[in-house]
Amino acid sequence: MKSCWFASPSWHLVATLFAATAIAVTAQSSPASATMTTVDVAADGTEQVAIGACGPRIRKPWDLLLPLEKDIYLRAIARSMDDGYYIKFVEIHTEQMTTMEAHDTCMFLYWHRLLLLGFENMLRSYGGEFSCITVPYWNYVDDNERYLTGQCRSMEDCSQILRDLGGSESGYEQTVTINGTPIGGTCVATSPLDHFCEASHLHGNQCRRCVPRGAWGSTPFPPTTSVSSLARQLFATPTIAGVAANLEAGIHSTSR
Repeated sequence: MKSCWFASPSWHLVATLFAATAIAVTAQSSPASATMTTVDVAADGTEQVAIGACGPRIRKPWDLLLPLEKDIYLRAIARSMDDGYYIKFVEIHTEQMTTMEAHDTCMFLYWHRLLLLGFENMLRSYGGEFSCITVPYWNYVDDNERYLTGQCRSMEDCSQILRDLGGSESGYEQTVTINGTPIGGTCVATSPLDHFCEASHLHGNQCRRCVPRGAWGSTPFPPTTSVSSLARQLFATPTIAGVAANLEAGIHSTSR
């Protein structure tokens, strides 16, 4: 494992912070006001958007979002893909030097937390209904539990978030080079993936407008997504470096 810095973060981490901040600032067509988009369910069952003051950032599992909240998030993703900001975060994550900073080091958790914060700020910078977006998370533990008890057949069948983000079965076999790395699989072009561009220097018709994915529809959950395995990854060691190493070698590396 690489050495760790806590008192003085390396210049790569600082550069990542500045890059993520710059993307978020550049994305603003006008300064985003400190407003919050909430979704209320009216007496007739319809969902209504309400704008108020932003509160604490509370991330929710995808399955607990209301349909309109999901729609707002997916439209924000599509817009960021169209504007070229989404791919910049992909490129930051896969750039050689920042990859060295982000992986095989105790900075693993901190680096990815910072990247997600920058990504979330970028989406919020669009303002209006996007002003207080928080990035939802995949509750793979509950989805895996349904898989283990025979309620569903595969990762995709058990996980609403995978299906809502385009799934893996509607597309065509193709290899797409993303930031210099060829990625093969079923290239899915359902929304919002039909807005994806694989490199920041490409535009319009130069973009493939699809994302290659593996066979999620026939893939079982890896053992690292179980409650017992996750508990071991989190609590088997008393150090943050150990926890970071366990999570990276565990759930991070086996559920992609």
